[in-house]
Amino acid sequence: MNLSLTPTTEFRTLLFPASESEHSEIEDARFVRFVDDNDEATYYVTYTAYNDVTILPNLIKTADFVTFRAITLNGKAVRNGRAWSFSPAR
Repeated sequence: MNLSLTPTTEFRTLLFPASESEHSEIEDARFVRFVDDNDEATYYVTYTAYNDVTILPNLIKTADFVTFRAITLNGKAVRNGRAWSFSPAR
């Protein structure tokens, strides 16, 4: 899912349920800032999505906190939702 917001002078970015997989709640958001070799920052947010039936590990990617890309993480490492994390170390 891609999401774009329009900034205003009173603009504040909030995490809010934006898809069917997270319509009940979003919890345990963890923000990590990565800086690439060109000194440009990208922010990754891992969080748990819940829709009254399923718990899913999700990821948001943004460089500007205006445009967001959100995906559900898949695979053995994220099966229980607690066995994964990001670190800005290279």
